[in-house]
Amino acid sequence: MPSLNDIANITILTAAAQVSRKGFGTALIFGGAAAAKYESALTTLYASPDEMIAKGYLATDPEYLAAVALKAQTPCPVNFKIGKRSNLPTQAITVTPTAKNLTAYSAVVDGLTATYTSYASGTVAEIVTGLKAAIDALAPSAWVKNHAYTKGDKVSQSGRRYTCITTGTSENSDSGGPTKAGNDVRSKDTTDGSAHWKFVGIVPTVTDGTTYLGVASPIAGEYFDFVVADFNLLRAQQSHADNAAATDLASIALADSDWYALVDCFPSFIAGGNGQTPAVVAWVESAGKIHGFSATDGGIPSAATDDVMTWLMAAGYTRTFGMFHPDASQFFDAAWFGARLPLDPGSETWAYCKLAGITAVQMTPAQQNYCTGAAATAYATGKACNIYVVIGGIAATWPGLVGAREFIDKVRGIDALKDEAQVDVYERIVSASSAGSKIPFTDAGISVIKAALAKALKKFSDLGFLTPGSTFVTAPAAADVASLDKQARVLTGVKAGGTIAGAVHELVATITLTY
Repeated sequence: MPSLNDIANITILTAAAQVSRKGFGTALIFGGAAAAKYESALTTLYASPDEMIAKGYLATDPEYLAAVALKAQTPCPVNFKIGKRSNLPTQAITVTPTAKNLTAYSAVVDGLTATYTSYASGTVAEIVTGLKAAIDALAPSAWVKNHAYTKGDKVSQSGRRYTCITTGTSENSDSGGPTKAGNDVRSKDTTDGSAHWKFVGIVPTVTDGTTYLGVASPIAGEYFDFVVADFNLLRAQQSHADNAAATDLASIALADSDWYALVDCFPSFIAGGNGQTPAVVAWVESAGKIHGFSATDGGIPSAATDDVMTWLMAAGYTRTFGMFHPDASQFFDAAWFGARLPLDPGSETWAYCKLAGITAVQMTPAQQNYCTGAAATAYATGKACNIYVVIGGIAATWPGLVGAREFIDKVRGIDALKDEAQVDVYERIVSASSAGSKIPFTDAGISVIKAALAKALKKFSDLGFLTPGSTFVTAPAAADVASLDKQARVLTGVKAGGTIAGAVHELVATITLTY
């Protein structure tokens, strides 16, 4: 079966990559354990996060949090999809302190705060050890058998955290408890003797690496939220290894490719180009989708060069945009997609976008410059990292770039224009055939193809993606097409184009005042 590329082989020349896909307003949330548990198909369509709760997702699951961020925007996409993973990631965070004396170091783990105050001569090793002890202290007592539990009591078992929801006595067996064989360990009502439990999260494994702190999920696919109070003191890097993310994405796209924007619930980067994010970025580039990810690494707004944004910019990828935000659970990326996907491709800019539910990050001018570049040279310096900061008293996104310093709206607009042109040509060919006719290889037939291309260009001119009056379509006369091309029924020599309108993001002006 020929593809649209075979029937209407259109090339758009630009600095941005161009591969067409449908579903330009649809996001796919690429999840983890919950998706593997609750989804029977590789993709499932939802209209609201509430539908996910009804199906069995928990309000702490990353898929749910991403869906909430996506749908919180006005306007927002009508639907979204959840992608099912077979190869679950094991989430890990690497935390590196900057040593300061008599300073409080705090991190919030799934809503619980751990704090350690350094000595008068604070060292990195001391801070790592002290913060590890503080995080370990957040874990509830281990579950015990044949014990009277009261509603509200908290226990841990097999790396999971539970809250008692029905007063009772636990099972009198060493193999009992919330995680005993046969129990749904993620249930909201897990039976254990006469006591019932509610799964509320996991108990991260904390490792003292002397110069760094390792915080990891003990269970593949299970998510925990980790936020440092001050990214200037604690550099928290999402650092888990990739577990065949590209394989899972390829399977999902083979089953259902009618989506465009990818939200990754488990982004990660390991210096040197490893981790889940590089694998996802490479797949997205080849698949013609777009991908946004939110990174918590405090090294991004600094002179550090071992961060994911430095890597992404150097790699020159045109279909992925990264952003810095200390709280991954806010899903900056999903919120941004939610605010922009409902808009017609080519009609929008991704800069200066106000997002519901996303906290503006406080950064110094120097830190902002490390991310995006100085105001006058924002597209030539910095790490091409997007940020959400207060500009002129209003929180907004900036600058709206992919890793290769191309604008997100330009990449999306080109994709949509190509798809529109292909579909317009294809529809005319199919319509003629369905009516028992054909588009003849004559001047009249060629004019039909030219009209299809002109229609697509006009649409994107009307949307504001192309400059009005700049579009054109030319084609050879039928008599001038090579005989071999005519025999193969391939119309060659057709050219079309226009000028991308772009958008005004900054202004340089002079105001002269006189008496």
